[in-house]
This record gives sequence, C-alpha cells and structure tokens, in this order.
Amino acid sequence: MKRCCMWMLILAVLLAGCGPHQTPEALAAEVYEAISENETFTVEVEEPDGTVTALDVTPENARNAAGREEYFAVSYEWSAADRADWEAQMGEERGRLLTLRSPDGKTMLQCCSGGDIVFLSQNGAETYVRAVNPREGEPLEGKLYDALEIIARDAVSAGVWNAAADGSGTDLEKAAAELAEQVAENYRNVPDWVVWKPLDVQAGGCRVYDVYRGEPEQFCFDMDLLVLLEEPAALGSVYWNGGAGIRDREPDGYWHWDHEVRVMKDQNGDWRCVDWGTGGCRVELPFARGEDALLEELVEAFYLTEGLAHDSVLPGYILQRPADSLRVLPQLLEKRTDGEARRLCRALAAAMENGLYEGGWTPESLKSVMGRYAAYVE
Repeated sequence: MKRCCMWMLILAVLLAGCGPHQTPEALAAEVYEAISENETFTVEVEEPDGTVTALDVTPENARNAAGREEYFAVSYEWSAADRADWEAQMGEERGRLLTLRSPDGKTMLQCCSGGDIVFLSQNGAETYVRAVNPREGEPLEGKLYDALEIIARDAVSAGVWNAAADGSGTDLEKAAAELAEQVAENYRNVPDWVVWKPLDVQAGGCRVYDVYRGEPEQFCFDMDLLVLLEEPAALGSVYWNGGAGIRDREPDGYWHWDHEVRVMKDQNGDWRCVDWGTGGCRVELPFARGEDALLEELVEAFYLTEGLAHDSVLPGYILQRPADSLRVLPQLLEKRTDGEARRLCRALAAAMENGLYEGGWTPESLKSVMGRYAAYVE
C-alpha cells in the first residue's frame, strides 16, 4: 500500500511538471481579466505623499476597462522579477502607486508611475514581473501604469457628476443652478494627479428646456461651466477639446464649456444628474418610439411635459398617426378643459407651421377631423 501511494505521488509530480509554463504576460492578463471580468472592482491611486484616492469601478463608468489585457503582450516586453526588484522600485522614485482589486479582494494588480515592476496576487499566490514598453516616450506611449490609470480617471470623471438637488420645490431653474454649482465644485476638487484637472471651474448660466412630470419625473437643462485651463491645454487636451463642449473664451481666460444634462428624481425624491453630453439629451417618455404608443398615451404625455417634448416631439408623434386614428382625438379632448384642448390644437398647428413636422397633414386637413375643436387649429 505504501509503494502504491509513493508511485501515485511521483505520478502527480510528473503530471504537474508537464503542464504549460505560464509566461509573465499571460499571468498578468489572467489577473487583470479576473479583476475586471464584470467591470465591477476597485481602483486606488496613492500619491507619493501617501494621499489615497479610492474609486469604485462599475459598468457605468468603466469605459476603458474591458479588454485592456489584450494589449499586454503586444505593447510590453515582459520578464520575471522578484520581491527585491519591487521593494527597490518603492523608493523615492516610485511615483504614484495604482492598485486594481477584485470585489472579493483575492485578486490584485499593482504598478507604479515611476517603474516597470508589476505586483500580481491571485488566490494567495504572489508574483512579480517586469513590463517594459519599448516605445515609451513616443506620443501616447508610456508605462503599464499609464495604460491603466485611465480607468481611475474615468471613475473620477463620472464621480464629478454625482450631484443632487432638493426635489421638494417646483423651481426647476433653481434646481438646475444648484446641480451646476455642485458639478463645478466637484471639478475644483478633482485630485491633482488627474491630467485634465482644471485650474478652476465656476458655474455659469442654466436653462431648462425639457420637462416630464410623469413617472419617473425628470427634466433636461443646458449647463454652461466657465473653465480655466493651464495653457496650452485649452484645446489640446482630449477632455477639454472643441468636440467635448469647449465653445469660446472670455477675456479673463475662462472657457465656456457647454453640456446638456438630464436630471431624474431618485428614490429619496432628490434631483440627480443621470445623463450628460454635448447634445441630444431629452426626457425619456414612457414609450420608446411614438409609433409604439397609443394615441391616448401621446395625449396624456403631452399634458405632462413642457419644453422640447411638449412643443415639438409629442405634436410630431401625434401628427404621424393616420387620419382614421386622429378622428378619435376630439373624443380624448372632451376629457380636458377648454384651455387644455386649445393648447394641444395650437401645438399641432405650430408644429406644422414651424416645419417641426414633415408629413401629409395641413391645418385644413387637421381641422377636418377635429370636430368642434377645428377652430382651435390656428
């Protein structure tokens, strides 16, 4: 029995030795993939003075997290290293320390802005490897740290928009101004290591242009931030370039940085920024497309909206309906006050007059199906 056990042990050792040797780049890719698999992990940036910025990476802010391990083998030359190499790197020239950690804390990758040694930890196994970029110094080429820090910068950028305003009032312009001021303050408090950190940001003007008072209640507003940038980054930085919202410059050096922002009430009844961009933000109506909604739903939504949806989007959806469908519109208006009926009819007429609707309806043909409300189509 002892001899049998001995042979089984020898066989196990031999089989283990026959397995494929994992290269440093393959191991690093495996560790990174395990951390970022669900785009839900943590990233920390520790500055030389010990200041730590801890960030949660989520599918909502992980724009550059997925698939970065695919570039490991083609962008870097990998080799084995040891703990002594890592400790030597952790001296005065270490720079910033970046840590990526899986949600359960069992998998971790660390690298520095001042060196090429990488620390990998997976299920208790610790490994040190060296990743050298042979093209370091060329445009857009740098250390492994530089390729991974963008994940942290994306999380910082998304966190800037984590702003809330009191939702108990009815003054949406006031709520928009409060949100804009919070966003400006968040930009002022961006960590110093973020390459696109502005010198200063001040809230400019705001204009609410789209409102939906149904469920979930929401509105959209134009936000103008005044941004002071370090020269020559005004138009040279990807973050602040013209396509990202930079418009023109004031004599005092501040740039106008314009965004459209969609705001929604959260579970606590507070207003929160949920979407933003340089254009295209609209309130989300309770149907994906106008043609998918019943006429009754379109009419109901009309009376729950203000601004863009009220003046052009919903009138356009209604006018897209065939004549047989619109013949029931007078019956729906019977349930409304005379003032409300007049408002919808005039919105339909204005959509045609202002070129907001391209189709077969004319004021005269619309009057022919509006019954006693025909006179309101003016």
